[in-house]
Amino acid sequence: MRIAELRLLAFGPFTGSVLDLGAGRYGLHVVYGPNEAGKSSALRALHALLYGIPVQTNDAFVHPYDGLRLGGRLRLSAGDEIEFTRRKTKGNKGAMLAPDGTKIDDHSLDRFLGGVGADQFQLFWGIDHQRLVQGGKEILAGQGDLAEALFAAGSGISNLNTLRQQLDIEAGALFAPRGHKPRINQGIGQLREIKSAHRQVTVSAEDWNRQEQTLEDAENQAVGFSARAQGLSRERSHLERLKRVLPLVAELNDVRIRISALADTVPWG
Repeated sequence: MRIAELRLLAFGPFTGSVLDLGAGRYGLHVVYGPNEAGKSSALRALHALLYGIPVQTNDAFVHPYDGLRLGGRLRLSAGDEIEFTRRKTKGNKGAMLAPDGTKIDDHSLDRFLGGVGADQFQLFWGIDHQRLVQGGKEILAGQGDLAEALFAAGSGISNLNTLRQQLDIEAGALFAPRGHKPRINQGIGQLREIKSAHRQVTVSAEDWNRQEQTLEDAENQAVGFSARAQGLSRERSHLERLKRVLPLVAELNDVRIRISALADTVPWG
């Protein structure tokens, strides 16, 4: 979004003043002036134009509170523009007016602001002299850390050393390289115990395949043993039958011998 024009119609020390910011290819403008010229008032006016005139403001010392007026023209990179006037109303509802005086929807600026809220806008693009002085003191208190200084200047976050110390304390409560009580250390210990128990009850794929092969070999051997047992059982039955018949065979051979000895005998009578 590009701010093409800021109209200070009735705000702070201004009456009917206009800042034409439409010129220039990149939209970079430097507004300068002596002390008490109204630079900070113009910055507050810009914030009020985009997000509403505050309920309590120190910029109503020339114009009455309900007579504060601001105007502006915003432009997107695609070329879309919106021109409007903002007045002070209760709760800033219905405070935006089109050039012809008709009301504009309160959410008409949403697509121009791109989701940037009032606080975020002030942090990144509304740094005034007081906040710059405060940031400089905090940079010095931070022992001149360049990274922290750049971060503070870009984000408006102060007391980075204090914040970092708080984060270090919170991190120490979560994890310590040689600790046991922090939550993450306890979780790591529990995870190790679970992994150990898991290994004790888990069989690897290699061991599983080896055991399956052993089982298959044992089943094949069992089938062979069963077939051999059946063969031996038949052989035993055969031998048992022979054992029962052998005495009869021996008796038959003895009778045959005796009969053979009587072959030359002449019957009489």
